[in-house]
Amino acid sequence: MKPAYTPLRRLCALSAVLCVSLAIAHAQTAAAQPATQPATATVAAQTASAAAAAPDATTAVAPAPEAKPQGAINKTFDWINAQSAKINNDYGVALIFDYEADVLGNPTGGLTRGVAYSQTILYGCTLDLEKIAHIKGASFTLTGLTTGASNLSNKIGNVFTAAQTFVGNGTYLYQAYWQQLLCDNNLQIQAGRLNTNTFASLPAFGLQVSGGVNGNPTSLFVNTNFLSEPYSIWGANATATVSEQYYVAGGLYQASDDPGKNHGLDFSFTDNTTGLFMMAETGWTPTFGAVTKEDPGLPGVYKVGGYSSTAPYQYFNGNGTENFTYGFYGMGQQMVWRNAANPNNNFSLWGGMTYSPQDDVAEMTLMGFGGFVWQGLIPNRDQDQLLGAVMVGNFSAPYAQASYTPAAGSPTCETVLDFSYVITINKNFFIQPDIQYIIRPGGLTSTQNALVIGVQFGLSL
Repeated sequence: MKPAYTPLRRLCALSAVLCVSLAIAHAQTAAAQPATQPATATVAAQTASAAAAAPDATTAVAPAPEAKPQGAINKTFDWINAQSAKINNDYGVALIFDYEADVLGNPTGGLTRGVAYSQTILYGCTLDLEKIAHIKGASFTLTGLTTGASNLSNKIGNVFTAAQTFVGNGTYLYQAYWQQLLCDNNLQIQAGRLNTNTFASLPAFGLQVSGGVNGNPTSLFVNTNFLSEPYSIWGANATATVSEQYYVAGGLYQASDDPGKNHGLDFSFTDNTTGLFMMAETGWTPTFGAVTKEDPGLPGVYKVGGYSSTAPYQYFNGNGTENFTYGFYGMGQQMVWRNAANPNNNFSLWGGMTYSPQDDVAEMTLMGFGGFVWQGLIPNRDQDQLLGAVMVGNFSAPYAQASYTPAAGSPTCETVLDFSYVITINKNFFIQPDIQYIIRPGGLTSTQNALVIGVQFGLSL
């Protein structure tokens, strides 16, 4: 009899062959090319405010090399990029398209074994209203999002979603908001249909395959009204750059118990509104060391913030509701080493934690996370990145008591180790082999630790 996970063995073999083939093929064309671009997937990419620069989970995954690789496929991408740039330059319309997918499986552990495919497709445009309508500093962004396929975490039983691309099934109006720059671009205001994922984010988050921190920490989603793709709600945020290295940001949003109603086309201010959700954040974006063309220094980003909500949350014991919830977070990312001869070869560390003190309504009172990004590890692969991450989520005692079952017991904490390697094929396409190890899925010792292997890939235009 064939073992139940034979399809997964085939998947893993195919993924390994594909990854090696692509890496070797690209290395043959890239070996002769000099490194010309400074690191872009490090904290250097985010020296502005969180609201202005924090990467969205559906777009910030791999760096974009400037050196043009050879080959018919890459020439096709170059032509598409040139046409997109021409439309933006001539008409003020920046087209948006981003496709990401994960094919992951768990050969051991979890509730059951299986393989799952998931995807997100983001599409839309940003209108430069200064160029189109002569409104200085104004733009309007309109995007849709299509998500689908299956969730491997349903087979594993874990909380930190194995595939960051699984965010449900359906097609949604994702975002529709006005952005206004004022005070010599030192003040940014956004208003309209938004979500909150511009807060509580680091550059490294958008690179992860695991959904534990991709975009934002999972604890914010399970504890409060924090929202990311595919949902949006009415809201507004503002970010003020108070100096070259400091910013402050705040946001006020609708708290909704059904943000995906009518696929994001429910524009009511009152229906499904349960309260107000507020975010506040301040950040420091230093660069240590010399800052010259030859030596760009060691950039970093550090931020602290908090949230509060007036939406009612029922106590886990069922005895009443809490009408004001709050929590805090702190996080940072710092480049700690850069090759003097090749700035693209660098090493960064990142980490942080979230804390929600109201354990009678907060599912995950404490979450910690950390990791590294090593760019340019392999010679002549300046835009590739080796990633490592660890995420630990501690479940509150009241939640554990309410979730107790004789068969499974009570959840305590869940830990995920995630390692991957981003292979940048060109500025539009990447492929990312990944391996995860999930300890106590769902916080339960009764569920076997799970090994997850697979690949993530993405295409953006």
